[in-house]
Amino acid sequence: MSRTADIVVLPSNLKFCRLTWESSGDIIQKVASYEAVHRVHGLVDIRRRLGLHRRCFYFLHEALPRESLVIVHVALTDQIASNVQNITKDEDLNYPEANDSTAIYYSITSTQKSLSGVDLGNLLIKSVAAQISREEPQINTHATLSPIPGFRSWLLRALKEPQNFGNVISDFCLEHLTSITKQKVDPAQARKLLLNLLCNERIELEKIEIVKPILQRLCAQYLCVEKRNGYALNPVTNFHLRNGAEVFRVNWRGDTSARGLYNSFGLMVNYRYVLENVNTNSSNYVNKKVVAIDSQVKNLLFDPMDFAGQNVWNDYTCDQGNWENFSSNDFPLANQWRAPRPVKVAQRKAPPTVGADGLTKAERRQKNREAAEAARAAKVERKLANIRRQEETKKLQTEKKNQKAQKECDRSMQQLNRRETRKC
Repeated sequence: MSRTADIVVLPSNLKFCRLTWESSGDIIQKVASYEAVHRVHGLVDIRRRLGLHRRCFYFLHEALPRESLVIVHVALTDQIASNVQNITKDEDLNYPEANDSTAIYYSITSTQKSLSGVDLGNLLIKSVAAQISREEPQINTHATLSPIPGFRSWLLRALKEPQNFGNVISDFCLEHLTSITKQKVDPAQARKLLLNLLCNERIELEKIEIVKPILQRLCAQYLCVEKRNGYALNPVTNFHLRNGAEVFRVNWRGDTSARGLYNSFGLMVNYRYVLENVNTNSSNYVNKKVVAIDSQVKNLLFDPMDFAGQNVWNDYTCDQGNWENFSSNDFPLANQWRAPRPVKVAQRKAPPTVGADGLTKAERRQKNREAAEAARAAKVERKLANIRRQEETKKLQTEKKNQKAQKECDRSMQQLNRRETRKC
């Protein structure tokens, strides 16, 4: 997707719509109730989200003409937003939209669980970016303001069980805690201090402010380094990287709601879509498992000014995040802070056991997974087919009623004509 090719081809049965305050009341009510990222608080709130400097788009399916399938909320601003409070609660919006230069996608919600395997979010984001680029040509930056679900639970697990989830206590963490406590802290003490501070279900920002640099660096590690099968461990990160975005910035106090504090200590992240690089970033991530990250996030992972005052990133393309250009062995500090994995003693593995069906346990698991995916896809197809049949049945019934009504009308006219003829 580029600025020169803004046309997005949609399937014929999908309809791309913009929601406004003049839209049908039932659709507005459903969109408000479906909002899963940032809850809508009444009519004033939903009207603000549909007003000046705000946009809301959604997909409709011909089989469900009054049900939105996936919804995205967009804020038009003059810079990449760092917290959601300014977007959802900002009331000072009486200025021209021509001053806006950035589109912030701050909420993406899928409403139909049965379509969870269908990647409609990617298609909607591209459609919205193309639409906004056409309607508002001054918008030259597209980025999200996204939550980080799972960060808090991942960090607490790693602190409680480093032997199972890896050691996240780096030299940077030890040095920061030593400067706070005014005494030397070892890894075990650091884990205990952090657990005492972060384990409370009711997080108080003022108390955890002292470990802000540690949390920001660990969050960058969680987003960019922690992987599952070579791809980002966090599902939201994986979604946006597959779509061609780059990890742009980690924001402190991004979401200070109770939910935001519980999920990620209030941290949020911006994923930036550079339209000219979307296809390249997506291909590199899907095929080569290369994560595109901005220099702001790289500087959280490795402090570039710690190397004798020289910026080690000068030789690398920060916007592309090409991690293949360097090895951590080239930079001593990288090996100091990066969380070492627990040493595992190599053991001779027994050959996999073959069951009565002639399959190993791994092969059987893969077969079951494929069968489950096929069953899920078939279920979705059956549901859509059933909906189409119901619509066709209703259509036929309506046609029969219309035909019957037309016949009655014709019969009445014929009788009236006969009466007129007799009188004459």
